[in-house]
Amino acid sequence: MEVYTAPLVTGQELVFELINVDTSFVHVRYPMVFQVVRNPQTGQSVPGFGEWPSLFISNGAVVRIPIQSLLCMPVKPHEEIERSFIANVTGLALPPATPQIITG
Repeated sequence: MEVYTAPLVTGQELVFELINVDTSFVHVRYPMVFQVVRNPQTGQSVPGFGEWPSLFISNGAVVRIPIQSLLCMPVKPHEEIERSFIANVTGLALPPATPQIITG
């Protein structure tokens, strides 16, 4: 699953599985609005996702988003956002991301 994100001209940040980009549309599957919400148990800010554009599209349907409605072309999100999105879409409980050691 190739997970990407793109901001819309409306101010919403979308996270989605990228299918294809052509001259007029970005074709995506599982588009969701990225939101930061508070965990009710810990009070910590955690990534959350809301349905977009509607709850009534069939699961897995390809949605065409006009390129004019994007502020920039799709880019890869931060690893934590990507993992949360995949867990949300698939229902799988993914293990925590492995910490990276940067040597200098």
